[in-house]
Amino acid sequence: MPDNRVPKMWPYTVLDSRARTGEIGIRFRQSRSGPEEDLVRDFLERFLERFTVKVRDGFQVTFFKEPQLESGAPDLVGVIWRTATADKWNKARLLLQPFDIRVMHHLAQHENIDRASLENLFDRTRLKDALAKLEAAEMVRLRGHTISPRPLSKLYAAKHIFAIEAKITKWRDALNQAFLNRWFATSSYILLPRIPLNSVVVSQAQSLGVGVWSSDGALFDANLPLAQSSPVSYASWLFNEWSWRASISSPKHHAEF
Repeated sequence: MPDNRVPKMWPYTVLDSRARTGEIGIRFRQSRSGPEEDLVRDFLERFLERFTVKVRDGFQVTFFKEPQLESGAPDLVGVIWRTATADKWNKARLLLQPFDIRVMHHLAQHENIDRASLENLFDRTRLKDALAKLEAAEMVRLRGHTISPRPLSKLYAAKHIFAIEAKITKWRDALNQAFLNRWFATSSYILLPRIPLNSVVVSQAQSLGVGVWSSDGALFDANLPLAQSSPVSYASWLFNEWSWRASISSPKHHAEF
């Protein structure tokens, strides 16, 4: 019988500009050596050491270092996702492109929607192709002129997406970017080497709905909620897809960082 008192390390993957991006469908910004790079690396090591609390079987953590998004390249994005959900997806899902995911995000917000209303929002030719791919991927049902998404619990494996912006001194710049990261992340944080004495950084971060973590451990909580979460935007879906694709493109669950 296993000793449940001994915490296990979560299966994890770290992806950066060295990843085989063609298989995943993601682009990364090239990392630049320096104090902020060292801060992120040091933090990730500490995070993985402490992120053994309340380990649950069937979950993985995929980290994306400087993924290129429309809003910029966050220093680090972590996706906690349930493998049992993704294990049931078919390979046709690998063919989905960002436009298809945009359509899926819109469909997921409705129980049923008619094709005409979609054609008012999306290009008709591209929409026809997207719906065909989504149906092949078993994500929607097409019944005449009505489209119905399958249950979100079967389509969306991500339980928590958290974004981190690291800064050595310019924490206000980090706050601005962390606030923008809320457009796709369940939670967003800034990472500092330490909290400046008598600083208003924590109160200003709270006013923006942003958390503050420090690599010295003064402010850090690895106990992230894993309840069923809904995608914040279509970019949340992208991280959902990228995490799954990365897991099946390589048999390794652990990567050197």
